Amino acid sequence: SGQLGGTLTGTITQGTHTITLSGVTYNTIENGVQIRVERTSGDNLTPGISAPFNVYAQASQLVFVGVPARSQVNKKMASFKVEARRTDNSVDSNYIGTVTISKATGPGNVFGTLEKPLQYGVALFDSVEMDTPGEYTLSASTPGLPSATSPTITVIAQVFPWVENFEYIAGTSVGYNGWSPHSSSGANPILVVEPGLTYSGYVSSGIGNAAKIDTTGEDVNRTYTSQTSGTIYAAFMVNIDAATAGGDYFFHLSTNPLSTTYFDGRVYVKKDASNNLAFGLSKRTETAIYTDFVYSLNTTYLVVLKYEIVSGTQNDKVSLFIFSSGVPPTEPVTPTIGPLSPANADPTNIGSVALRQGTAANAPRVIIDGIRIATSWLDALGIQPGVATQLAITSVNNGVNPSVNIPFNVVVQAQDALGNPAYVTQNTDVQLFVHTGSGQLGGTLTGTITQGTQTITLSGVT
Repeated sequence: SGQLGGTLTGTITQGTHTITLSGVTYNTIENGVQIRVERTSGDNLTPGISAPFNVYAQASQLVFVGVPARSQVNKKMASFKVEARRTDNSVDSNYIGTVTISKATGPGNVFGTLEKPLQYGVALFDSVEMDTPGEYTLSASTPGLPSATSPTITVIAQVFPWVENFEYIAGTSVGYNGWSPHSSSGANPILVVEPGLTYSGYVSSGIGNAAKIDTTGEDVNRTYTSQTSGTIYAAFMVNIDAATAGGDYFFHLSTNPLSTTYFDGRVYVKKDASNNLAFGLSKRTETAIYTDFVYSLNTTYLVVLKYEIVSGTQNDKVSLFIFSSGVPPTEPVTPTIGPLSPANADPTNIGSVALRQGTAANAPRVIIDGIRIATSWLDALGIQPGVATQLAITSVNNGVNPSVNIPFNVVVQAQDALGNPAYVTQNTDVQLFVHTGSGQLGGTLTGTITQGTQTITLSGVT
């Protein structure tokens, strides 16, 4: 029922067969539209009719999508989108323009790449930062549409632990989400993949997605508050998809800003002829020290890299801890590898973490997730003293062996990860079961540790 407008005529040049008419318009929103073409001069050609198509409304609004709720000072926010949408909330993929981001509210400055083109109705922002802690909202504008305001973003000062759970859109590169390339920029970038890794008991298990480190491509890093003394711990989950006999490193620390001279605390992996894995460690360029081949492909491990800054110029130490189960509440006395302290020049600080894609001949293919940088073992592993995380049976019949079918008491206690008594934050129901033994429990087997308490005594167990 509508009318065509714009460029409606043209000439198919002698000896050719096609013409593209650009700038055609249709003035009505409707489905099943067909247009007809007729010859007005030249060869005697019969008319042609197009396949049916739909004509949609133009975009009427800008909408923020995927804006992170939190970010850190002077750190790239997780990527987000601004979409040109119609009144029915669908994206207008034909809308052309440039979206400009600015601060709507907030205490500091917003900076980075603040203008992006709309591509198929979507503008992706991956390099926006704030310089002052506080609550912000952003404004998005483009000619012809009303501006939009983002949800509130809480920006905090950089603090430890520094955490990366890859809570980004699967399929985007980590470079779009705050990581900075320092080698082979743009080539085979490290991508965000789903799902994230899981490791029972680790605080970052199952949060967000993960990153896939492949071979022969872009290497990236992120910075955090630089440390010039003390100890730095870097904990992460890792799952090795493929490895080589030669082995190579895929993870390391460096300075802030990153210096290619100081790729320190390098974590390696290689395989034997039976596809068993060995992890390795070097402080820098010296030959790596490897474990035995006691690890497996496609298995998630918890790894902790320890970097000790020691007074002097050539004596910093690195150690590596690898766990296949459990999260030790205290640092083991003996690392899996190390400590290593070769005599090479120490960096002036430790303030960045890097993901590396080596050559196809040597490099592994790795899924990494849940990176936590901290200055203590407890913070790196997310262990919170005083927070109830486990149950313990602290007494059975007051330490005296019970008699068959005679009631006895069992004391159950809530404890933190260090084994200290801890208060529960809500009423917590418990139940007794037989763990070893051929008999059956009877009597009172259930009870409730009341909110704000630590212990319950179950009386009358048989």
